[in-house]
Amino acid sequence: LYSSAASDVYKRQSPETLKIDENNIIQASNSTPKTSGIVRFRPHIYSRKNNLIFKAGISLQANINENAKFHVFPDLEISYSLFNNVFIPYGGWVGNVQRNTFNDIRLENPFISEDSKLQNTVQKSNIFAGIRGSLSSKFTFNLSSSFQKLDSMYFFIPDTVSSYGNKFQTKYDNLSQTSFLAEITYQELEKLKISAKGEYFIYNPSNISRAWQRPSFVFTLSGLLDLSDKIVIKSDFYLVGKRDAFSYSEPDPISLPTFVDMNISAEYRYSKKVSAFIQFNNFTAKKYQYWQNFPVQSINILGGITISF
Repeated sequence: LYSSAASDVYKRQSPETLKIDENNIIQASNSTPKTSGIVRFRPHIYSRKNNLIFKAGISLQANINENAKFHVFPDLEISYSLFNNVFIPYGGWVGNVQRNTFNDIRLENPFISEDSKLQNTVQKSNIFAGIRGSLSSKFTFNLSSSFQKLDSMYFFIPDTVSSYGNKFQTKYDNLSQTSFLAEITYQELEKLKISAKGEYFIYNPSNISRAWQRPSFVFTLSGLLDLSDKIVIKSDFYLVGKRDAFSYSEPDPISLPTFVDMNISAEYRYSKKVSAFIQFNNFTAKKYQYWQNFPVQSINILGGITISF
């Protein structure tokens, strides 16, 4: 019998409202500190016998904002090794209170408005199953699917209150999401690594008509090549599916088309403490909008020197 306990406290100083004054300058008002917390307690039983690994328990969690809401989630996971880890079927049923911080959302969408409301997302249920394993000492794979019930999932819609529509506000709704994942990786020691991952999503929000700005699928192809521990070359290729975008001026949703992007970087390690790098973003110079009304920059180059002490 095992148990774990943890607490998560988040403090944020944020404006209640943003207004544009007569000089077209955004002014913040009613800035007040806000504190929220998540408390987790997870008693469970863990068993490992031969090729079977099994965990069964519950997760007791409190989501504390202006009011405290208590949740009881299942905490079940099972896996079984076949043919000396060549195939490992696995599955589970879990739940969780997901912390949403302004910084996390800002990193996802840098055009988020500073006065956006924050709510934690409650993963009421996540039922998943799949099979992973290793085809050889160099090839590994993972195939899985999941069905999630999410309360207070956030989406992005244009902000017309505190900006001229050139920022986004968060819109919350309950969501049922079905996901499919396929991933394969080739790795030869630390010198070469190539991985491909595809994800497909089916969204079913409760009240809003679309899962605004969420992609229908994402395919990623990544590579790393280490030449004699001196030169490291990395490349990432992205294929991102259509996203539905909300518009106050259009009667129908706007469909942002599928796009392709590619990044390439190279690093020269002079020593363990000194290195130089160069990075090419949007290497194919594609013109597209990941976020509504925000076209990405064309190919851009970033370089520099890193020194550690």
